[in-house]
Amino acid sequence: MNATAAPEATSVEVKARALKGMFVLAARTVASQGLRVVSALFLSRLLFPSDYGLFGIVSYAASLGVFLGDLGLSAALVRQPHEPTRDETFTIFWCHQALTAVVVASVCLLAPQLTRGYALGDGAVPMVWALALGLFLSSLRVIPLMALERQLAFSVIARAELIENVVQVITTISLAALGFGAWSLALQRHQRNHAQRG
Repeated sequence: MNATAAPEATSVEVKARALKGMFVLAARTVASQGLRVVSALFLSRLLFPSDYGLFGIVSYAASLGVFLGDLGLSAALVRQPHEPTRDETFTIFWCHQALTAVVVASVCLLAPQLTRGYALGDGAVPMVWALALGLFLSSLRVIPLMALERQLAFSVIARAELIENVVQVITTISLAALGFGAWSLALQRHQRNHAQRG
């Protein structure tokens, strides 16, 4: 299949869009850090040190899949000179999903051993499963994000991630206030994985 024809942008247009994208992403980063500070201030009053300890160990165990499940396939599509073809996009998407599924399944199967090794008890196993499932769900955004990055549509990416961060902070604080403990942090990490995997 031939590469999809796309209108050529001049170097001046590309530079202008890239500069605008840089400022938008910088503003997104400042806003996100501000939201994290707000979240940390509230959560430090609502959670116990044991909640942070449990979440930290479980998160480490589940996050091993982040490094194993990303081979930079989508980044290759972003950097290639021609527009990705339908076949390339299809192949990259399904290869990425298959690899992620294998990693997630492995983490889920090893969850009892991982939690037992850290003496966390059987109650921590569902938390590992939830975090591992989050890795798979976040991988679904790889191709749409790649398409937006190729178009230098950083303002769209920044708006989506800012909305995601606001929802994350509100959800996490609400769950912590309702007494969900370490689970409120686990759900926060699940949402943050979307940004990390993109």
